Amino acid sequence: MAENNKREDINRYLYTIFRGIPIELIFVKATQWYEKVSSYNNLYNSEIMYILNKHASNGVGIVLVSGSFDAVLRPIANKIGCNDILCSKLIIENNCYTGELDSAPCI
Repeated sequence: MAENNKREDINRYLYTIFRGIPIELIFVKATQWYEKVSSYNNLYNSEIMYILNKHASNGVGIVLVSGSFDAVLRPIANKIGCNDILCSKLIIENNCYTGELDSAPCI
């Protein structure tokens, strides 16, 4: 698929798998995933974490930028002390994902 399509189109297609899934369920599953992987050694690059912590202690805001979406990124952002997340935004209707993005993917 990657050979014949633009990355933006692949990214857009990826989010169709979330169609009809309640947002609360994805947040729960994302938190469970993070709890599992956060126990891995060297999950975070120690040098980068040092720099982020230094910036934060100097009052500099930290922004996480990713092509992923909020539910998956929120546990990471909380851990590293992000002030904001710039990411792909999924459309939500009736507390479920529609499988569509509200704008171009953030990649």
